[in-house]
Amino acid sequence: NGTVESATMRIENRGNSSVSVIASSFVDANGAGGIELVKTPEGLEDDDRSKVYLTLTGGDKNIVLTSEVNGGNKAAGKMYDVQNTNDEINDDAKGLLKKLNGGDVLELNLEGQGTEYKQSTNGEAAVSDNFKLVLKFKQEK
Repeated sequence: NGTVESATMRIENRGNSSVSVIASSFVDANGAGGIELVKTPEGLEDDDRSKVYLTLTGGDKNIVLTSEVNGGNKAAGKMYDVQNTNDEINDDAKGLLKKLNGGDVLELNLEGQGTEYKQSTNGEAAVSDNFKLVLKFKQEK
């Protein structure tokens, strides 16, 4: 039906110190090849199942994951705050998902929207891709 859902990623701070959970980086090694992750859900075409709008949800901010190209020899893949898709998340301060005190739990999910399959307009071939999302855990002093 075009809806993308993931299993819940459960992060629990079992220590006494506060821990920051940070979206550190996102990599789409083949860029727009395979599945192309787009910055906004608008304009997903009925006949193109290769484009998907994908967000990381559950923290104090929701993050859009994209297949945008980076400069130099870096692999494609960028992150943006859903509330401001003009400001790329490229450091720990911008990527902070939540600060967990001892005993706190954070549940993260990947949610997305693609195009619903329609036999009349979509090909039979499945579309797939591999992505790498890196979360960083930083103990606060």
